[in-house]
Amino acid sequence: MFRLKVFTYRLLFNILLHLPDIFYSFLFTLFFPIYKALHTERAYGRVVKHLEAAREYMDKEAPERAEPLQKATARNVFKGIYWNALDSYRGLARFKSVERRIVFDSN
Repeated sequence: MFRLKVFTYRLLFNILLHLPDIFYSFLFTLFFPIYKALHTERAYGRVVKHLEAAREYMDKEAPERAEPLQKATARNVFKGIYWNALDSYRGLARFKSVERRIVFDSN
């Protein structure tokens, strides 16, 4: 039974990692507003505050280099983190030694 569970988890894990990018774009579009609403005082709120502070700093210290930062939004930051994590998981999934170290079930 345990071997069947591990096989099923590995199969599901690999299927999820090989789904097309449009599926993950849809997931991000669907779940980001929910995440934003639930985490305004936590991670999302901190990113917004950091971006505002960085914009103020760049406006004072180096106004000629502030333009890219003015276009940055919290959504763009989280989208970059999301895609970076997904690419990392896909890259790690190519190495079978990494997959052997994943604990699929804690008995």
